[in-house]
Amino acid sequence: VNVIIQSRSFTTSSSSSTPIKISILGYCWGGILSLIYTATATYQKNIDKLILMATPVDFSKDNTTVSMWSKSIDTDKIIGTIGHFDGYLLDFVFNIRNPSKFLFAKYFNLWKNMDNKDFVNTFVAVEKWLHDTPPIPGELYKKIVKDCYNANLLISGNMQLYKKVANEVDKNDVNNKININRITVPVLSIIAEKDDLVSPMS
Repeated sequence: VNVIIQSRSFTTSSSSSTPIKISILGYCWGGILSLIYTATATYQKNIDKLILMATPVDFSKDNTTVSMWSKSIDTDKIIGTIGHFDGYLLDFVFNIRNPSKFLFAKYFNLWKNMDNKDFVNTFVAVEKWLHDTPPIPGELYKKIVKDCYNANLLISGNMQLYKKVANEVDKNDVNNKININRITVPVLSIIAEKDDLVSPMS
């Protein structure tokens, strides 16, 4: 965000006294990270508007297969073994939530439309995007699963950016507390009524 603001400041008239802000659009877990960023006292001054797509906020109301799976697994064992949460594993989880819909039906649909060049090109492009999932860093994965899915700390305002060392005095402790009630910029949350990855109620 700072890099974007700095690059924009070079192209903006130096006589302008209006601080440069940007709008953020976060999708799914990117929306969670966007919320966390905006909810910290230090960073909200950089944000003009916040747009969230398919972003869970109240994880107690997320009853999807992916949410229930996330709440049940041993994150410490996974990250301790692999070191991160692999993108291929995430793709597999997404696919097994409804195999008939996401595996059999779509490839049958592709087979029926093999003579339609536009359909095939779009299908390949979407598949490439769907399966280009990068690995999630281990500590980030554990924090999101433990703090959000398991403890539901994001909605309660008790999530922290980092864990303080015992007896550590932090003068900027307000920046460690993630309280979404502090967000004052306009927020647009976009959800799909039939989303089966993130419950609309969440």
